[in-house]
Amino acid sequence: MSEEVGEMPLANDVASMVRRYLPQFPDLETDEEMVFTWEITDWHSLPERALSPVFEAGGFRWRLLLFPEGNGSSCRGRISLYLQIQDQNESPETPLPKSDEPGSDDKQLPAASRWHVCCQFALAVWNPQHPDAYICQMAHHRYNPRTMDWGYSHMCEVRSALTRGTRPAALIEKNKVNITAFLRTIKDPTGILWHDFVDYDSRLETGYTGLTNQGATCYLNSLLQSLYFTRVFRRAVYEIPAGDSESVTSGLQRLFYLLATSPTPVNTNSLTRSFGWDTADAFTQHDVQELNRVLMDRLESKMNGTSVEGVLTKIFVGQMKSFIKCINVDFESARVEDFWDIQLNVKNMKDIYASFRDYVQTEVLEGENQYHATGYGLQDANKGVIFESFPPVLHLQLKRYEYDFLRDVEVKINDRFEFPLDLDLQQFLDPESDAVKEAAAKGEPWEYALHGVLVHSGDLNAGHYYTLLKPEANGDWFRFDDDRVTRASLKEVLDDNFGGELPNSRGIKRITSAYMLVYIRKSRLEFVLPSSEDKWPSALPESIAAEKREEEQRRREIQEQRQYMAIRLLSRRQFAKHSGVGLATWTARHSSEVDASMPELLKVRRNLKIGQLYAAVAEHCGFDFIPSLWLVSPREYSVKRIHMLEPQHNEHTVEELSSWSDGPYPVLWVQESPGYLEDEVLVFVKEFNVSALKLTGVSTVWINKKQPLSAALAQFSNPGTRFYHERESMVEEMSPSALVGEQLVTGDIIVLETNLDKDALYPSACEFYDFLNHRVTLLLLPRPDVEESDGDEEPERVPSPEKVTPVVLITSSKEPYSQLAERAADALGGDIDPTHLQLWPAPYEWEPLREPLRNDGSNMDDLMLVDSPLYVYYRVLDRPLAEFEQMIEVPTTWVQDYRSEPQTLQVLVSTNATVSELIRELASQLSLPAEDVPRVKMWTARHNRTVRTWTPAMQVKEVLMHEGNYASLMSQEELNLRSAAAGIAPLEQRLVTVFHFQKDDFRTHSIPFTFVLHENEPFSVTRKRIQQELGLGDKSFEKIRIAVCGSPSRVRYLEDDNEQLFESMGDDDAIGLDHADKRRVVHQQQAIVIK
Repeated sequence: MSEEVGEMPLANDVASMVRRYLPQFPDLETDEEMVFTWEITDWHSLPERALSPVFEAGGFRWRLLLFPEGNGSSCRGRISLYLQIQDQNESPETPLPKSDEPGSDDKQLPAASRWHVCCQFALAVWNPQHPDAYICQMAHHRYNPRTMDWGYSHMCEVRSALTRGTRPAALIEKNKVNITAFLRTIKDPTGILWHDFVDYDSRLETGYTGLTNQGATCYLNSLLQSLYFTRVFRRAVYEIPAGDSESVTSGLQRLFYLLATSPTPVNTNSLTRSFGWDTADAFTQHDVQELNRVLMDRLESKMNGTSVEGVLTKIFVGQMKSFIKCINVDFESARVEDFWDIQLNVKNMKDIYASFRDYVQTEVLEGENQYHATGYGLQDANKGVIFESFPPVLHLQLKRYEYDFLRDVEVKINDRFEFPLDLDLQQFLDPESDAVKEAAAKGEPWEYALHGVLVHSGDLNAGHYYTLLKPEANGDWFRFDDDRVTRASLKEVLDDNFGGELPNSRGIKRITSAYMLVYIRKSRLEFVLPSSEDKWPSALPESIAAEKREEEQRRREIQEQRQYMAIRLLSRRQFAKHSGVGLATWTARHSSEVDASMPELLKVRRNLKIGQLYAAVAEHCGFDFIPSLWLVSPREYSVKRIHMLEPQHNEHTVEELSSWSDGPYPVLWVQESPGYLEDEVLVFVKEFNVSALKLTGVSTVWINKKQPLSAALAQFSNPGTRFYHERESMVEEMSPSALVGEQLVTGDIIVLETNLDKDALYPSACEFYDFLNHRVTLLLLPRPDVEESDGDEEPERVPSPEKVTPVVLITSSKEPYSQLAERAADALGGDIDPTHLQLWPAPYEWEPLREPLRNDGSNMDDLMLVDSPLYVYYRVLDRPLAEFEQMIEVPTTWVQDYRSEPQTLQVLVSTNATVSELIRELASQLSLPAEDVPRVKMWTARHNRTVRTWTPAMQVKEVLMHEGNYASLMSQEELNLRSAAAGIAPLEQRLVTVFHFQKDDFRTHSIPFTFVLHENEPFSVTRKRIQQELGLGDKSFEKIRIAVCGSPSRVRYLEDDNEQLFESMGDDDAIGLDHADKRRVVHQQQAIVIK
């Protein structure tokens, strides 16, 4: 940035210049300020590269580096000016390094040099007689042994400096000019201010090492670092019997050992393999809290029966009590539960204390909402939760996400939410609990120290996790960001992760905020962070050393392989098997017969001379003679033809062949017949047998240029043979009497047309080549049954075609559908009516099932030109395709009951059908008794919640969705209620929807259903009927918490057995069943599984 004349300070007014050109950086502390002026009294006598006298600032030696005519040709005619520092590993007497281009040669300085200084500076070029004539530019830089000079290559034009222009005077006047450097050195407490992180070594700089990111495993890395520095947990992991080397325990032990000893970032591949994860899992980001819970469950099962059984509970588990306590009588209903972590609300909460107060806030049950206390009847009561104890290591998850019903998506809450370094939780504990009394007796307060902050930056769809940790109780904070570890300031730990608005941003909120907090109880610091050394399993170091030796061996083998390269050999064996255009098949085909026409691979050393290659090829081919070699390379129009390798090529290496050829591997034609005369050409001969519709390679032959074509190829032809010249992807008929030399050159292809048959499908070579240009290989597979998804679940993938043996059909993309169907029916065999055959292009792995091909008379070009061979699904219909295309398929999930696996059906009805007609067709497919047909109900669910109930008169095309269409039998009372809604009976009941969720009401799962509420029915009876509807036993049903759910995200759990839902539920409310999703599916995100 530059400033010239105007309302500006004078160049010799130091205080004003500093205020103007060295503005203070927020949150950065000044170390020292310095001003140095270089007085130049003879500008024109300056050398091409001039250095100022040395001056000191901030304990470092500095000087100005000036190029009066520009630094290099690109800057010619401009003044180049830099601020340069001396390497602190050199003595003051050592000259500063010379460089024609600052910032380049100095990279060769010793890597061991670790000094650096952060400097903010401004450089001013000014007229000593007219200090109001100047130009000033400012910058800041981190100086170190790699970059010891920084400044401006284009400070200003020399011509402009020598003339007055719009300034009061020229910058350089009477051959004199002053150059002033205004410096401010900045303190760098974290050691990374303005760091470019080139060659940054985390272990060397911090004593700790990071974890590499496999793709989207930053969330995993953050949690693993947090667990690693929970030292009591780390030691417990070391004491678990490892067992199988591929187990989760072994993977975690190995990872922790490497974090303690490795000088470089540690790879997590071994650990995720022990989880049973594949590459897709490595590129799927998950929730940190969920991962922590799943990992703890897995480790806890591994610890059972060992010396560390129950250790995880001692470290991470606290207890809370849910209660309803009557106000006027001595009655309390309470249930004590363990917790591994606490989820705290962020929205509308100022800080962590406000969120805890919200968590334990009591609700007064009074009036119509009174609690029915056993033996006391309806009573006013307080309902809430209170903590019985907190664990030594407390994990707090901040609820930074909520479901936005208006946008139908999860969104991040970026509100400001403060948390302290020290946390006193005494006020949130039950003073009557045993743990609280025991702690009071020992004089142990419930005070906690912040140990870790897991941070999420970004939004839900594109975010990044990292963690800030304090490894030692009285140590510094560090930022663990995948493979990089850096020191962190308290501002980075606290203020930067509170969320809320950015400073001076006019309402723009930060996208970086704390997501999970780790606190350690102060009285248990020695238990959680013991000072004694770790004792890892004795076999672990040798096991990892053996892995490193194996890895080094593999690396050497790979290095050895790099000394070799592949070439492809083409000979008459491949040519004879080729049935298409050109010399051979260059890309893989499906059938083995076609594959036989592909060139063979031969690996040779890259530095092998071409003169030595002949013998290597002869040995590979099993020849007892040395063949001639011809390079296959493009001629015109990318047609591949041969060019002979001459003796002068013998001293070139095989690697050089790659630059002469087309593609990554050189292709050589191996010519077995010797000889090469100037009056001969080498041509390739093919035969097209018309009656057999077969094109094959015959041979190569040397023919005389002066002979007629018929005479030159007499050995391959007869009087009726037609001759064609293959050009690019077509053929042209040739005159048999034309001289060879007038039409052909070496490498050309001649096609002989034999066994003429005017009734053949392709009666001439020209027509057959047209077919070849549009030929495709179809691999026919029966269409699999596609499972439609429930709500947000991904549909089940169609089976891989490679698992089923396909039927091969070779056809032309120019064929209309009707002809393609006939040929497909013939290939499939059996008694298949081609008019009943429906075909689909098979999807790629990431695609849903494509639309079927239409029987509209068009050809298949759009389909066929994409890929060949092309997998195609087929299905034999029970009616002609033309009739079928006038109908619609309704994917419907039939729910027999909620204990049985649902059945997905494709119900076919006319495009104008009503729901009533659809139900009759569905009943027919299910073979339902006639009396059950009126009881069939249909509805649509989205995100596993009912969004629409179908009525018999509706048009199917108006309500149909591609997924989420359900049907089942109504209960008799629901049937009666629907009849009542039509005015047939009195209304004493109401219909509500019921859905399933896990913890948060937006994390829905399973199939929703409808349920009839009875007037004046207490909740205790309603709950029993819901249990009967689900068909669950008492033990399974007691794990389900029932809630009334409104919109948006309003969840009220039901505790009062006397509450009447018929009266208390609003029109838009639904009943929610909170329980674990046994299918392990979370809304919009596949759940984490550790095997």
